[in-house]
Amino acid sequence: MLLLISYQSMLFSVVEYYFDFFEEMQVALVSKNRLKELSQLEKEEFGNKKLKTIDFVKGENLFYKYPNQGEEAFLLDAIKGEKGEIVRIEGENGKGKSSLIYYLLGILSNEETKNISYQEISFQDLSIKDFRQDHTFTVLQYPIFYHEKPKDLVENYMDWELFSEKTKEGVYPFDLRDLGDKYFQEMSYGQRQKWSILEAALANKSIVFFDEPTASLDGESVNSFVRWLGEFKKNKITFLISHDARLNGLEEKRIHL
Repeated sequence: MLLLISYQSMLFSVVEYYFDFFEEMQVALVSKNRLKELSQLEKEEFGNKKLKTIDFVKGENLFYKYPNQGEEAFLLDAIKGEKGEIVRIEGENGKGKSSLIYYLLGILSNEETKNISYQEISFQDLSIKDFRQDHTFTVLQYPIFYHEKPKDLVENYMDWELFSEKTKEGVYPFDLRDLGDKYFQEMSYGQRQKWSILEAALANKSIVFFDEPTASLDGESVNSFVRWLGEFKKNKITFLISHDARLNGLEEKRIHL
């Protein structure tokens, strides 16, 4: 139920964004319909095993079908990601790229979820709550923040002064210190995307999912992101959904849906 509520919160935020920009009403309706489908999902039972670290994930014969839909959201023969690798997920809109991420997170699940394993442990044997909280972070195309201002977000991980020092040293891809006291709701979508990427750096999880992370970024910001990602990925399993040609060649593996 916690997973469903979390996903509902994300979808409501997306819907709110699109209604603000009325020319995208059709996309908002799709999101609302997806929320209705998710509300019909049966509760999935997972195990209680906990992982200290995650160096690789693999799965085979994976698919997912939303309730009351004839076609699969995605259909995938195999997937494998290892520490230090970027796995790029490509495909046309509607081919299930984001659904695959939610599947790998356990938000969506079915009998085939047992075919996914982390550190050779079947996903269905893991404590899903601990897995998601301790090991994963997701950067959304339209970010959601659970703090009003960046300073509050940063101080959830470290002291603001320490963050400022690390920023001066070039540890992070963007210098956004001047936005520390600005409300997220007042920021442009490009600024919000940058802060979402920065939070991924602060959270420092084993597995990071980037869903169109550069959709609202200018060329200089994309270049900064690319330089930073080359170092950031070394101790991570990174999944990247992107149509951005500026990111071509970053990946070690590629999946086409």
